[in-house]
Amino acid sequence: MAPPSLQELRNRLVGRGTESEDVIKQRLLVAREEIELMDAYDYVVTNDEVDKAIDRIKAIVTAEHCKRERVASLYKKAMMEVI
Repeated sequence: MAPPSLQELRNRLVGRGTESEDVIKQRLLVAREEIELMDAYDYVVTNDEVDKAIDRIKAIVTAEHCKRERVASLYKKAMMEVI
């Protein structure tokens, strides 16, 4: 999941009051690295609102279960059993 922005991630981390400034800086550096690698991901879910993020993840799971590559082998196997 991706934060809506790096500034929002910083605000969230600071707002928790549980992380040192060094830890926050490290988390932001890691987030930047992950954003730079975003082209390697199949999906990106922005964690802007929890309910929306959950809905997006559910949609991705549903889409993955419906991929032709996953379903075709089941049908081919079933067809072989009938013949």
